[in-house]
Amino acid sequence: HEIPFDDPQVVEVGEFVMDIWSADGYVFGGLQAAASTPFAESGLGIIEGDCMMHRQANFYAANWPEGITVGSES
Repeated sequence: HEIPFDDPQVVEVGEFVMDIWSADGYVFGGLQAAASTPFAESGLGIIEGDCMMHRQANFYAANWPEGITVGSES
């Protein structure tokens, strides 16, 4: 690629992402917990109704308690 990492467009996108990640209530446990939250706990907010988006593999629902249904395909 030909765009340097410190190009103003790249910096702007990085700052935009950081604004989202650091906003209160946008990341489970807050920004500091983003890299330390255990895998199995990261999406529990989905079943509790506190999480609207969580990208995960299709096997992740196996971590939930038995009987939990989220959406039409879970």
